[in-house]
Amino acid sequence: MSAKLIALFILASATIAAARSCPSDTPERLPNGSWGGQHVGLVATDTGATIEYDCAAGNISGPLRLGANGEFDWSGTHYPGHGGPIRIDEPSNAHPARYTGRADAESMEMTLTLIDGTQPPQTFTLKRGGNAAVFKCL
Repeated sequence: MSAKLIALFILASATIAAARSCPSDTPERLPNGSWGGQHVGLVATDTGATIEYDCAAGNISGPLRLGANGEFDWSGTHYPGHGGPIRIDEPSNAHPARYTGRADAESMEMTLTLIDGTQPPQTFTLKRGGNAAVFKCL
């Protein structure tokens, strides 16, 4: 073998080994803390998340695990809101929901889909530590 060919082989092997050992910038779970964006705010904890939207709320119970590429599919509940106070005897208006999308340590794109189809899916973009620009019902 020529010296050039041997050097090329060593360089290629080193590049492949380095690529395999580089840490991913996608964490195994969504980092805890506040996430915010237009019309949405999310607070992630070890046990799930609480979500606030314009005139609505939601929650996710369970760890917020991310796939190898940051993809997620979490189950939760969505609570549409309304103007005025909530009455003590008001029945719950809970809807089962799926929260799907992709995230990394600093940003997330999340789609809310109500399982019962009572509203069309909505997609939100959030940033870790970002402000939640949410409007309250009047």
